[in-house]
Amino acid sequence: MKKIITLLLLLSVVINSCKSKLLDKRIAIGDIKEINYIPYYLKVHEADSLYIVGNYKQSHHILDSLFRKFKPLNQNSYGEYGTYIKNKVVLKDFKNIKDVLKSAIQEYGCKVKYCLTDTILMKAVSEAKFSENDLNGFYDVYTKSLNLEYRYAI
Repeated sequence: MKKIITLLLLLSVVINSCKSKLLDKRIAIGDIKEINYIPYYLKVHEADSLYIVGNYKQSHHILDSLFRKFKPLNQNSYGEYGTYIKNKVVLKDFKNIKDVLKSAIQEYGCKVKYCLTDTILMKAVSEAKFSENDLNGFYDVYTKSLNLEYRYAI
């Protein structure tokens, strides 16, 4: 019995000491050369499907959990960060809406026109008390962060 307890104790120490430090912080996609995007996009698609059928709470929970582990990619064809904001509005979760909306524009390039014409995003803008000038300023920060030399060269 003592040998089994000793073996289990040794095994638990080995497992705990080998735990990856990457699990303790959000993973920016550029931080790792070979990251498996499949689990990320499976969760994005699941959350998007739940949003479409009106299960905003579960969709928000999935995206919130995902963004705690990974920095959002927010590719043009997916727009998971936009879905995340819309879930927050529908669920009336406005506690950090200013930061989330500002990040959507400054970091992910959400168009100001879209924020001012989409009825759900308009609610987020009004709750954050941002003016159109504020939104345009955030978008200017985004465009300045782009390396447009390559785009113009092509």
